[in-house]
Amino acid sequence: MNNQSATPSSSKNLLILAVIVIAILIGVIIYLFNNKQELTIENQEVKTELDETIQLKEELEVQYEEALADLESLRGENEALNQLIDNQKLELTGQKNRIIGLLKRSSSLDKAKAEISKLNEQIAFFKEERERWALEKESLLAEKNRQDSINQTLNSRLDESKQTNDYLTSVTRDLTVEKSKLEKEKSSLAKKVDKASMIKADKISVKTLQKKDNGKNVSRKNADNVNLLEICFLPLPNPSASGDGEKFIVRVISPRGETVSLNTNISVFNHPESGDEIQYTFETKEIQTINGTQTACFNWEPSSLLSPGTYKVEIYNKAYLAGSSSFSLK
Repeated sequence: MNNQSATPSSSKNLLILAVIVIAILIGVIIYLFNNKQELTIENQEVKTELDETIQLKEELEVQYEEALADLESLRGENEALNQLIDNQKLELTGQKNRIIGLLKRSSSLDKAKAEISKLNEQIAFFKEERERWALEKESLLAEKNRQDSINQTLNSRLDESKQTNDYLTSVTRDLTVEKSKLEKEKSSLAKKVDKASMIKADKISVKTLQKKDNGKNVSRKNADNVNLLEICFLPLPNPSASGDGEKFIVRVISPRGETVSLNTNISVFNHPESGDEIQYTFETKEIQTINGTQTACFNWEPSSLLSPGTYKVEIYNKAYLAGSSSFSLK
């Protein structure tokens, strides 16, 4: 009897224990299932963030490279623009590195997205600037081409002008030489004509006089008393002369070989053949009648006392010696 009553009690206890164990297992299973679900969700979120981070890195790299290529396409000969491009590239590189640093930390993903948004805005700004620079570059290139065309045209015209100028210079030089030659020939011919048409002076005589206060002229031979010279000569007709009136140049040469002239007036003429300057004493008035019979006389008063000795008198017509004579004073 006792054994039979103990067996059912023991079985009951085992059943209760089994129920408790099963309940505990079920609870553990439910806990583990719930925990697994949470871990699955967290893993999915982590995977999503990782995928997003990778995608952001890839997009960032593409945008960065495109921005660099856009900037580099604007590089040219303008040093200021090239320096600006280098500065913009440095700024892009720094911003890219900051974003990569943020993407490495999951907690900074939102900050990275914000930086990427700023970068996109900056890249958009760079693209606008690129378009503006491209237009400016195109405009500058067009202006450069226009200036090159203008310079080419000017250089071409300059070459033509230089050739024309060289030709004109050559022609002018030839004309100058020819003109000089003609002038020399003309001058030589004029000298020949003058020499051929010269009026000779014949029968030259000199009276040494003293001019008195009463107006009378007295002949004197002493140099101290002579204050007036009366020079006369006979102009001889020349068929080659023009027939117009003629002037003569008179040169009185002292015993010392010096031309006697007024102290206040020194006059010279050029010898037509030698070109030498010759000082003369005075020039006569124009002689209208030259027929070989009418003598011309001219008075000349020296400004200082004459010296004793032999004087020479030379008469010139058209700068050629037409005749000469002499006189003496005591």
